[in-house]
Amino acid sequence: MKIRDIEFDHPWQTTPTRLIQFGLEFLEEYTKYHDKLVAFLLIDVGIESLFKIYLSLDKEVTKSKVSYEKRQKAIKGSFYLLVETVKESTADQIDNDIFEEVKYYHKIRNKLYHQGDGVLPSKINLRKYGEISKNLLKELLNVDLFPSGEFGDNLEEINEQMAQTMYAGQVAENLNKLRHDLSGIVGCLRPEWVKRSFVDQVHSIWEEFPDDIDDDPRVWELNNLKRDPKFNKLLNREIEDSWFIKESVHDIHFLYLALVLQQIGKIDDKELENYVSAGLFSESRSSQVYIMRDGLYQWRREEFEGEREEITNDLIKWMESVQQKIEDLLDSKISCQEE
Repeated sequence: MKIRDIEFDHPWQTTPTRLIQFGLEFLEEYTKYHDKLVAFLLIDVGIESLFKIYLSLDKEVTKSKVSYEKRQKAIKGSFYLLVETVKESTADQIDNDIFEEVKYYHKIRNKLYHQGDGVLPSKINLRKYGEISKNLLKELLNVDLFPSGEFGDNLEEINEQMAQTMYAGQVAENLNKLRHDLSGIVGCLRPEWVKRSFVDQVHSIWEEFPDDIDDDPRVWELNNLKRDPKFNKLLNREIEDSWFIKESVHDIHFLYLALVLQQIGKIDDKELENYVSAGLFSESRSSQVYIMRDGLYQWRREEFEGEREEITNDLIKWMESVQQKIEDLLDSKISCQEE
């Protein structure tokens, strides 16, 4: 999806539209690690800009019943006040639940923006926030980014996918919490591993030698031969397990988990497989279950509603058990507690 040219009817439509357009383009076409983060942040700042511009317009344009003084206070105030004032101004126009979702996704944005520990928004959250931004732009400033025949024809399909990804969303939410906790404990055990410079070096290896499930096995082997020595040089190790290296550069929290497991006893392959399964499952959609069993990827194209619920519960229980291990490990590290 490329940004299309729009002839704006009014100058105040330009800034929020462009921000949201760029965010949606990153959402649809991201190929690098940082693109998901950029997409989410652009969409969020686009919505904030949209709200502020909407409240700054004359009542004759917006038909708002909220006083000028109150609207000005919201523009200069917190994001929460901004959302609540727009909600009040559009009480007869937009469902209140939309604004609750905006506040929810803005909280995710705050974690991504301020913590900077490598945690990324899920595809589900990205698509949902993108859809909300597009609809708000249409409702508040009368800008239709994707009229019928362009992107809008796929809206029902996207909505259906979102409605059916509840289980994947639950796993994704718990997985983000686990990743946050892993970053925290590794910040104590190996401070250099959570530095932005190290994280970027690890991800650059994946960007240079990525693997796709549809690639020819010969491509995988060639990537392994090139990827493994770079990773070992970075860590000053002699790791011979190409699968371990591939997963580590694909998601640095996999490496963090391995370090935690090593600290509490030994690196258990089943625990590592569970982590990969959680990541794959959190990205899956209703008509396919993409999980890992015994070190092998399994791609299944059927409806497994009952099994999906069972898989979700199992993965969440496993993640909770790992979080408990992290807490126990943290309790044993006096230096970490003091920090």
